[in-house]
Amino acid sequence: MPYDYPALYDQMVVKPAVYQRARTIAAEIAQEPRYRKVSDATGVPVSLIGVLHLMESNRNFTKSYFNGIDGLSSRTYRAQPKGQPRNGKPPFTWEQTAIAALLYDGLDKGTDFSYGALCAKAVKFNGFGYERYGVNSPYGFAGTDLYTKGKYVSDGRYSRTAVSGQIGACVVLKAYQDLENEGAFGVASPISDIDRPDRPSRPPIRPIGADGIPAPVVPIGTDRPVGTDRPVDMRSEPYRPPANKTRASKYFTFGEFTKNGLRPIPNRRIEDNIRNLAQRLDAVREFYGQPITIVSGYRDPATNRAVGGAAQSSHTGYENWMAADIKVKNVRPSKVYRDFESSWEGGLGDGASFTHFDTRQNPPNRRWGYRNGQAVGFLGTDLSIAAIGCDHPHGVTASSIGSGRSTDPMGLSKKVQQLSQIGKK
Repeated sequence: MPYDYPALYDQMVVKPAVYQRARTIAAEIAQEPRYRKVSDATGVPVSLIGVLHLMESNRNFTKSYFNGIDGLSSRTYRAQPKGQPRNGKPPFTWEQTAIAALLYDGLDKGTDFSYGALCAKAVKFNGFGYERYGVNSPYGFAGTDLYTKGKYVSDGRYSRTAVSGQIGACVVLKAYQDLENEGAFGVASPISDIDRPDRPSRPPIRPIGADGIPAPVVPIGTDRPVGTDRPVDMRSEPYRPPANKTRASKYFTFGEFTKNGLRPIPNRRIEDNIRNLAQRLDAVREFYGQPITIVSGYRDPATNRAVGGAAQSSHTGYENWMAADIKVKNVRPSKVYRDFESSWEGGLGDGASFTHFDTRQNPPNRRWGYRNGQAVGFLGTDLSIAAIGCDHPHGVTASSIGSGRSTDPMGLSKKVQQLSQIGKK
């Protein structure tokens, strides 16, 4: 580990918009009793347990803590490390996989549990492979001035142009530290790290705004910075979706993803999913330097059924994913697909009049084209079919796909039919 991760933790400057999201996430981590249960069993701080769970599965308690992809009904087999947990018999509880994973990686070892050390442990959990490319790990530092681009898009496959859409683990740890130092969790809170005497505290390090002045601290559950008039507790109020003109990212508004409010955002989870995708699509916008039209973004369940969308469509926010069918001005959809086929982390669909982008992680990096409202495509080297559903499921023509692109959709369909019979003989 040649990189000094505690030093990088102290040096990093967090982007203000990212920091506010990180504070919300950090507060939710502190309030999750299952993290405290695992912490009591391992000695690993709640903050690190929750942050790693966020990074691996977006805090999905139905997935194994080891990789965030495999379920709890068996040992891990879809992604590394495989065959875990080795002890016990499936099905496992989420807590069992979390305890086993933390001990497997030795995250309970050592005496230094300062936040800089926790940042190093988080990067270790993902691996030090970025160091060979001279890149600060996006797993740790995405959303800071220490990271711009470069990412592993699959196991052992690195792309110099791919950009991480996640908030780095060390960013959330810093937000957690700031909230803890502000007393937001309460001195006697049973689910906070503040009562652990082995962890030295440091003054909160705030993100620097464009004017060079530290951003104001906003305690969790409030809408006003410290030092202003009495904060208002927002936790008891009903969720209020952002206005149509509110920016989800640098180039996109929430209205563009919701048909100007005709598909209202139901909760903060969907809002965060839209924001995550929008920020990742900013890179597509900057790549071409051309305006992008969102043909179809978020779909509420009723709309999804009406357009013939799949029950598990990414457009609905399924498993914390989000999708958008887009058109780039003056760029053919097939070219957009080809340009991002190898670097986009998530699902990518090649339509005749649009390109589908989504943030799915299970399975990762699915690629497909469309024929008669069905998605027909490649996942790695395995040919597969999946009913994806779109706002225009009928009259969508097939697109050639994958590394073995073909101008013969029916020939592709024949291959799919042949492959589907393999397991039946």
